Formats: sequence, C-alpha cells, structure tokens
Amino acid sequence: MAYVARKSGSGDTVDTGHCCGTECLTEGGSTDVIVESYGVVREDDYDQTHELCTDPCGPTHQVQMSADMSTSVKANYKWIAMKGSKYGTEEIDDVQQTSVSAT
Repeated sequence: MAYVARKSGSGDTVDTGHCCGTECLTEGGSTDVIVESYGVVREDDYDQTHELCTDPCGPTHQVQMSADMSTSVKANYKWIAMKGSKYGTEEIDDVQQTSVSAT
C-alpha cells in the first residue's frame, strides 16, 4: 500500500530526474474526490510545468500521469496515483499525507 497523491497546493512532489531542477510538484487532480483538503491525482492529470534538461535549461513541459497507479481504486472513472506513481518516467517521491493509502 502507498499513500494517495494529491493535486497542486498539497506539497506532494515529483522527482523529474532533470538536471535543470530535479523536483517539481503535482498539479492536476480531481475537483470532487478529496483527501485531506486536496483532490486526488488520477491517470492523465499533469504534473507542474518544469524545465527540460538542455543547455541552457528549457524549454518547459508537463507530463501526464501514466504509470504505476492503483489497480484497485478509481476516482472519476480514472485510476488514482500514489507515492511511486509516474508521470512518464517522473516519479511521485513524497506525499504530504499519511491517512489514506491504496494498492
């Protein structure tokens, strides 16, 4: 089981693996399925806009939630994300709540 990830404002973070800032925040999420005051992140929701690893840094991009989501819990007919879920290869590495988890 892993803690459920939540959208912008929650402080949940994503390890981008990019050299131009290795961390960003979750962004998109449900407007009506809420965990500790924030909507849950679901498949196809985006992470925060961040820079790609080029020289100089940029341009910016966003990535959709696409891998390692729950296989048993959905919100708004979409699989929910949790710590360890991925936006492409960018992984949710820290979730700021410890009361709701999923598998």
